[in-house]
Amino acid sequence: KSPPPPPPVYKSPPPPVYKYKSPPPPPPVYKSPPPPVYKSPPPPYHYYYTSPPPPHY
Repeated sequence: KSPPPPPPVYKSPPPPVYKYKSPPPPPPVYKSPPPPVYKSPPPPYHYYYTSPPPPHY
């Protein structure tokens, strides 16, 4: 009697290769410098006193 044929060998398929695409690096953030703060100079004092003071009763 001839020996029975060997059972077929089922090669398990290779595991799927998950290519994890590394996310692209975020674009560099160029922080725009804050706008310069021009402190307006205080108004000259004589502005406040151009109108004559109210008469005192």
